[in-house]
Amino acid sequence: MRIFLAGVSCVGKTAIGARLAELLRIRFFDVDVETEHLCGMSIERLRNRHLTSHGFRLAVSQALQHVLSREDSCHCVIALPPSGLLSALWKVVSKTRDATTVVLSDTPENILRRITFYDVESRPLQKKLTIHEKGLYLQEIKETSLTTTAPSAERM
Repeated sequence: MRIFLAGVSCVGKTAIGARLAELLRIRFFDVDVETEHLCGMSIERLRNRHLTSHGFRLAVSQALQHVLSREDSCHCVIALPPSGLLSALWKVVSKTRDATTVVLSDTPENILRRITFYDVESRPLQKKLTIHEKGLYLQEIKETSLTTTAPSAERM
């Protein structure tokens, strides 16, 4: 059995996925980390290398396929990137046998409290948001939350 965790950035896919895998005594994979290892560059550099978001998602879907081809991924929890239920990634997820997809959700305010910023090399940055920036991010979180769900995915 494979468990895919999907949702917007900072909703808790990595933290919940790692803990769930630990409780179930199975392997945990973070597709962002696996993508960086496979491509040899940070997510931001990879995203900037592609002209379209579709091209970027194709590269990430190759990393996901690589994870799924590994022997130690037969029973695992996989944290998908925020675009995990879109286009090329969804094609890989939806064709995976013996898998459950769970879409994690939380209030935009809670997600904003957990938001993390990274530099071009995927190192966390300390950033204090202004009230105006918080409003903009809340709006973006609300809009993004609508695009991460899929009809067959369970909401949690």
